[in-house]
Amino acid sequence: MPAWSERFTPIFLESQYIFLGFKVVESFRTGSGFLLLLAFKVGHKMNGNFEIEIMAKSEYGDTFDYLHPLSNGVYNSVLWEEGETLKDEINVRVKRNVKPGHYKLHFGIKNIDTGEYIRTSEGENHILFSDIYVLPELISNLEVFSL
Repeated sequence: MPAWSERFTPIFLESQYIFLGFKVVESFRTGSGFLLLLAFKVGHKMNGNFEIEIMAKSEYGDTFDYLHPLSNGVYNSVLWEEGETLKDEINVRVKRNVKPGHYKLHFGIKNIDTGEYIRTSEGENHILFSDIYVLPELISNLEVFSL
């Protein structure tokens, strides 16, 4: 298990998959993106092409989403071993017109071939895992860190 996920409470998914943790920035500027690290433990073997779906929702109804082929499509699910920990680094690219504000980040594992998700134990497609702030384009990173 990655060291950065040690303080995270695991979330149990169907088919004995476990979401182990994440690492993400607190904020980014409009017109840019951010790096997201995710880790999960493989449960029962499944065939298909899986992608990570990142969704964000603000309290005002604004949204953005991003789809990412797991391991950039290199490590197909037919090769996964039960109990193996998979880690992925995702450069989340966000459209330039995303409005500044406070967003809730959600994560899902989607089978591209069937459109089905590896669901949570509550039957949900996505896991709420973090908050993130989208800052106006004119605010520099230096100003953010001095607040």
